[in-house]
Amino acid sequence: MPNVVEKYLEKVKVGGNIIKPDALLPNDIITYVKDKDVREAAKLQWKAMLEDMYLKGQKQGEGLGKFKNCLAVCNITTSFMGEPAIELVARLGILVFELNEEPAWKRKVIGLGPLPN
Repeated sequence: MPNVVEKYLEKVKVGGNIIKPDALLPNDIITYVKDKDVREAAKLQWKAMLEDMYLKGQKQGEGLGKFKNCLAVCNITTSFMGEPAIELVARLGILVFELNEEPAWKRKVIGLGPLPN
């Protein structure tokens, strides 16, 4: 049975719901990007959230809607936290790199952790 979030995203998907930029947290939106049934709606939700964050920042002052000269660095080691925490860190890293306006750092993230085997 679909939960409240899935019902909301289903309504967005069929165009029956106006996208509320602050309806979901970034971490929750990314969770639903993996779900093939609501993936496109989750992507629309993500885009609306980013635009809303940018516009709110612009209203507060010049250039406050984006990050400048900022690089997302995420600690993804499992020794200090479990799997859900690692996913949260990675998802917040994605949010930071999406809001970065510097071309050199946009869409880039550094993960700290052990080398893969």
